Amino acid sequence: MAKSKKIIDRGMIENFASKLSNERARNVSYLLSDYVDDIALEISQMNPLIQFQNIELKTCGDLLTNSLIQMSELDYYLTIRSAQLELNSIRPMENKLKNFWNKVKLAWNNRNKKKSKRALKRQKKLELKNRTIITEKQLSEKKEKPYDLNDFKLDVLNGLAERLTDMSILYSYPNKIRIIGRDEFGYRINIYPAFKHDSFLKVFNPSTGKFEEIEVDSAKNKLEKKSEEIAELNAEGFNDDDILYKMIRIFKSLFYNLEHSYSYRFVESMIYACPNSLFKLEENEHYVYNTFLKILNYLVNSPLTKYKSIYNEEKTIFEYDGVTMLVLKSFLKDIQDYL
Repeated sequence: MAKSKKIIDRGMIENFASKLSNERARNVSYLLSDYVDDIALEISQMNPLIQFQNIELKTCGDLLTNSLIQMSELDYYLTIRSAQLELNSIRPMENKLKNFWNKVKLAWNNRNKKKSKRALKRQKKLELKNRTIITEKQLSEKKEKPYDLNDFKLDVLNGLAERLTDMSILYSYPNKIRIIGRDEFGYRINIYPAFKHDSFLKVFNPSTGKFEEIEVDSAKNKLEKKSEEIAELNAEGFNDDDILYKMIRIFKSLFYNLEHSYSYRFVESMIYACPNSLFKLEENEHYVYNTFLKILNYLVNSPLTKYKSIYNEEKTIFEYDGVTMLVLKSFLKDIQDYL
């Protein structure tokens, strides 16, 4: 099979490595934090489960890990510490998705089953016989659904709607609020409600229907420590204290352009797993491109299954960071083909 046309060259790789100014992104963070503070204060005055001092907008994603690329979105965790709200949320939200998939499974199993008119008539009679009649007394005694994380998310969304201009559009997803506002902010923005614990956050993952633990600060600290170790390795010769983050930016940019997806959180974990020796800079000329080639060669020839997520050390990048082995292998092969 003929090799694909060369698309990725040295100039492109070096351009992807460039550090972007985060000044505008920081200004967006300050503005959103002010909005969230005002909204949290309003909600707390009406709802005893919400305490103003227990709510915080926490930066995550590309801005947190010093890896903004030209197509980056801004990601935030809207953290709240409330044991009662957490108890109100975890089982109902997980059961809701479970019930949905049970209905899908039932519909799939029955897709080709055809019943006779007599059988359908008999089934209808049985359903009518077994139907529960709800009295007015039962309706009046029916308990209101407890306030949960989704209710909190909708309250925040309504608060944002009152504050944003007509240049922005708000969307509500099962696990986040999305703001489409490039004219107003310069970025698309994702806000993920999460429960705050001492050393981790609990975030709802709609693909699994469960709350998952994520250690945001731990991930940032690991990258910073590795960057310092690489700087020490290069101390006696040519040094670039941004080389680790340059590699992260390069692979994120390539994944976005080759796979057309923002699901590149695994990149930090993947690059973190590479030995420090691969980041040793041996010559000044084209050192970024040469380092990229060394890391790419290592990734292609190493056992990817052993790589742990820096956001949760108990799981691999395939269990936690939203990438499959097939997608990752295809991605790395595409890079090779286009070089």
